[in-house]
Amino acid sequence: MPHSKPAPERPRPRLGHPVVDADGHIVEALPLLTDVIRKVAGPDAADHFLGSSPAYASRSADRRLTALTGDQRRLGTWITPWWSLPGDTLDRATAFLPSLLHERMDEIGLDFTVLYPSVGLIAAGHPDAAIRTGACRGVNTYLADLTDGLHDRMTAAAVIPTHTPDEAIAELEHAVTRLGYRAVLVNNIVARPVPGGPDGAVWYDVLALDSAYDYDPLWRRCAELGVAVTVHAPTMGIGLRQSSTRYVHNHIGTFAAGGEAFAKALVIGGVAHRFPTLNFAFLEGGVSWGVQLLADLIGHWEKRGGPNIRTLDPAGLAPDLWHNLFARHASPAPNSSPNCAARPTTRRPTWTTTAAAASPHLPTSRACSIASTSAAKPTTRPSPGRSPTPSTRAAPYCARCSARTSATGTSPTCAKSSARPTNSSTTGTWTPRSSATSRATTPSGCTAA
Repeated sequence: MPHSKPAPERPRPRLGHPVVDADGHIVEALPLLTDVIRKVAGPDAADHFLGSSPAYASRSADRRLTALTGDQRRLGTWITPWWSLPGDTLDRATAFLPSLLHERMDEIGLDFTVLYPSVGLIAAGHPDAAIRTGACRGVNTYLADLTDGLHDRMTAAAVIPTHTPDEAIAELEHAVTRLGYRAVLVNNIVARPVPGGPDGAVWYDVLALDSAYDYDPLWRRCAELGVAVTVHAPTMGIGLRQSSTRYVHNHIGTFAAGGEAFAKALVIGGVAHRFPTLNFAFLEGGVSWGVQLLADLIGHWEKRGGPNIRTLDPAGLAPDLWHNLFARHASPAPNSSPNCAARPTTRRPTWTTTAAAASPHLPTSRACSIASTSAAKPTTRPSPGRSPTPSTRAAPYCARCSARTSATGTSPTCAKSSARPTNSSTTGTWTPRSSATSRATTPSGCTAA
């Protein structure tokens, strides 16, 4: 195998400040890592840790579509990373060996780097508590040993599991006070089983909003220990990032989406307000999503924040003015007579509360409706000189009283209901329909006159 020669040393740009790589990575030597996990957490944690993610069975493995079975492709199993390590010998060795990276820092042009795990990222997401906490403890021990004596130019980030605040605080305190970590990686997206749902159904907890637990004790302890909360959770396999044929499709934007979800929760959930001295870092997602998020937060505050929400309160509507404006300016409905549709209305429809209102989870718009019992029936919509064409579209509101109607387009109690026009299927001309016929095909719940 050919060996690369170091590139000519490049002088660090004269920027007037240090150059820090805030998201470097160590590629773990898997046999050594599993040995450390076995020693620290026992054989079960070591044996099940790597099996939890086939993506890392080999970081150089050919994991193209042919690696998926037919059933996996049909079920939409998303394709995991393949060929994700440098093909250059020196560069690949540099990713595995922090001491070699330390030696090349000036050549690369860095003053300092914060190194995150690669395979170790999956440790914090394992669903089994014993394997999860044991694997995180093993990963953190491995990284601390690997970077020992190199802290003048680099530091590793400890992996913190967050399925519960207690497990997070326990590993945080061990990593900072016992292993000497100065940076921590918090798992900011926790997949939790849906209670009573089918096997494999999960919902995603972003910790800072609508969480299953109160994570304020964790944020408080981070602030007390003087460490920033950094997040690096991918969203591959979630939502629209589930291609079974293209890893690139799943990878683009994955960290930005995870960072945005957490950042929104921090603001909307009030964490940033309650812990103003605590710093947060969102890794490997660029900055454009942050600009867009800031603009969206400002825009939503101007529309819905604080007292601004009062401008959307429907209590401010004047019903009589509303109906009069529509009577004056709305076009007549196709199935109503012009002289009736243009008449201003002064009486509002009667609203009734449906059985659905018993559920506290339904919005008011769904809990309140106009009673209606008739199903939509086919109507005809004639054109001059042409035979009418049957249609099943229901006329949604009575043109006279604004109440919801059946397909006939009128209310049974409207003053003009007896003069409701209909069409002749043979001539295309209008003839009056009897009052009895009109009442038989309209809903009994329309009470406006």
